[in-house]
Amino acid sequence: MLAILPLYIFLFTTPPNFASACTCSLSRDGFTTPHTQSNVNLSLKCINCSEIPTYPNASSITQLDLGGNPLIHLTPSTFSQKGFVSLKKINLSNCRIMDIDQDTFLGLQIIYHLDLSYNSLSSINLNTSAVKTLNLRGNPIKNLDFNKHLLDEIDLSNCSLDRIPPNRPFLFSSLKKINLDSNKLTTLPWSEVRATDLRHISLKENPWRCDCHMHFLEEDLHNVYHINTEDDVVCDSPPKLRGLGLDSITREIMDELPCPLQITEMARVKIEDRITLNCWMRGRPQPLVQWHQGTVDVGNLLQSQPAEPTFFIAGERYQYKWKSTLEILPNNSAYQGPWTFWCTAQNQFDIARAQITLTARLQFYVHIMTPAAAKIASVETLSPNQVVSAPQSTQRPSIVPFLKTEPIPPISISNDFLSPTTADDPFIRQMSIVICTLVVIPLLFLVALIVLVD
Repeated sequence: MLAILPLYIFLFTTPPNFASACTCSLSRDGFTTPHTQSNVNLSLKCINCSEIPTYPNASSITQLDLGGNPLIHLTPSTFSQKGFVSLKKINLSNCRIMDIDQDTFLGLQIIYHLDLSYNSLSSINLNTSAVKTLNLRGNPIKNLDFNKHLLDEIDLSNCSLDRIPPNRPFLFSSLKKINLDSNKLTTLPWSEVRATDLRHISLKENPWRCDCHMHFLEEDLHNVYHINTEDDVVCDSPPKLRGLGLDSITREIMDELPCPLQITEMARVKIEDRITLNCWMRGRPQPLVQWHQGTVDVGNLLQSQPAEPTFFIAGERYQYKWKSTLEILPNNSAYQGPWTFWCTAQNQFDIARAQITLTARLQFYVHIMTPAAAKIASVETLSPNQVVSAPQSTQRPSIVPFLKTEPIPPISISNDFLSPTTADDPFIRQMSIVICTLVVIPLLFLVALIVLVD
């Protein structure tokens, strides 16, 4: 009895460990690809794994199910390094993944289905062209950046999107199907959608703003993408259309709706001494555009006139893209600065405003005309007719635009004179006398010594 006492003490004092090891089970299923048969597709399902598992004959596995495992981070070449080089279908759903290295899937040929749904991914940056179908449902996606040449289908549903990601996923060259259900989208970039080869788009459960943009899309959504625009695209705004399906709104009602004003771009063109500023915008009805210099005050108004129509695209039912131009000539008072200009577009429903600031690049042209000094012009005082140019160059400082919502702070550069040292400086004369004395006296001593020796 005493002999087994230590065993009892060990069993009842050691806390039990219920943690299970990573285990995998092998099976066959009917998943097929254009180049394989179902009887050679081996599926491996693993549970309780905190990393990609090691498995014998991993190169024969075509389907890997790691759904529900706490993988968190995926490192470069993590699948090929473990021997999984033949994978065609990968399930990584609900794995709490926060980031994926861009080379995670390096070494794999073609992934016909990659499921990354319900993780914590805000950005996808993959260095691969191998994915055919990508499921990102339930991720807080803000950015998509990867080679999309083979991508046929993408699921971005339930991703809390309030706008389409900035890299324009509609323009993926091979994309045929996109799911945007259950997001916070209010509108779609109509011209981008029309320019694609999409054949199916899903738009359910979004708070759509039924204005001219959606009006453009209505016919295509119904005829090209086979969407039930009565039930799938339901208006949330404006208030008088809330709850109505897009298909039930007559064209007469749509034609009376405004389109929110938005300034899309500002730029300048400089030809010799003439500067031309351009301001592009979109919205309905036609806006009045005002140009101000310096600040948006009545006293600084340079120009006020209706915007000009531009960019009419086949299929648009009415004009909603506009342009305004401001020319600044050398004999104009605006040519003397300040070099901040405001473009304000306004109609009876909306107002939009943007700023462009012209600055001179930090290039200095120094011309020493006399031994006195050369002045360097600063950015604060520089204008196109105030630059001191070197005689060997006719280059003028370029005027560079910045589209900002706040003024650019001035860059201060000293205007001090540069005093070049000349031969008339008393200090140099004194130093020259000292040096000559130190050199001549030893020479005279050496000559005298030679004479005495002879």
